[in-house]
Amino acid sequence: MHTKVAGKDNRLLYFTQSMWHDGEATSPALFHIAVTNGKGIVAPDELTASMGMPDWNPKLPECVQAWIEAEGQRVWPSEI
Repeated sequence: MHTKVAGKDNRLLYFTQSMWHDGEATSPALFHIAVTNGKGIVAPDELTASMGMPDWNPKLPECVQAWIEAEGQRVWPSEI
């Protein structure tokens, strides 16, 4: 399994992940996470600054940017 931090926006961190078998990718994934504390969601800029990387801000891949735009269209929370 290979996991890579793809970047961040003002709310979330974005990761790509893929599983490999005999040198072939078998299941790619894209996901986002929020880090929380007792006060709620920690802003990614605050998180990276606390890790000693205050200027870390890689350009998000186009597929991630498109996903962020698509998520803006989705009803949340989803219906059960």
